[in-house]
Amino acid sequence: MSKTNKKPRWLDERLREFMKMKGSNEKGTPPEIIEPLKRGAGGYDLDAATNKEITHIAENYYTKSDDGLSQQWFGKVFVNPPYSREKKKWVAKAREELTKDRVEFIVFLCRGDSSTNWWHGLFEDASYVCFHNQRVSFIGADSTARFPSHIYVLGEPPAKLVDEMNKLGAVVKLSE
Repeated sequence: MSKTNKKPRWLDERLREFMKMKGSNEKGTPPEIIEPLKRGAGGYDLDAATNKEITHIAENYYTKSDDGLSQQWFGKVFVNPPYSREKKKWVAKAREELTKDRVEFIVFLCRGDSSTNWWHGLFEDASYVCFHNQRVSFIGADSTARFPSHIYVLGEPPAKLVDEMNKLGAVVKLSE
């Protein structure tokens, strides 16, 4: 196994705890996505939709009980929203928060589904999109996702983030 695919030792214990959530709509973002995105962003100030992640994306975070949809977002924001019918609400919230001076940029990981209205709204406002080069194995899921995942950036990211996303898949600059 290559060094980059090894999971950290502390992950095993947290993974067992997290597996109790199987069957729920809440799945963890895998380290192979989190780590390059954290490096590229220089860390995140907020994870707006987490579930006590196995790997912490940001020191500040909103869980389901905090309801990230009703909270203010700030700084560099990461969002891996629940993959449910609420995606439209999460996209609307991201688009709204992007207009606030307190948000630097938003990285939004979600299903790549161009047949939906929410996808088009996200695509319209994104400055970059990364078409991930493989199906994601979300933590707590029984298998890899049966759909492609895209990583969107809303706002202007640091060049290093774009470089790191290029390691995850094809990156397209969408707007200035």
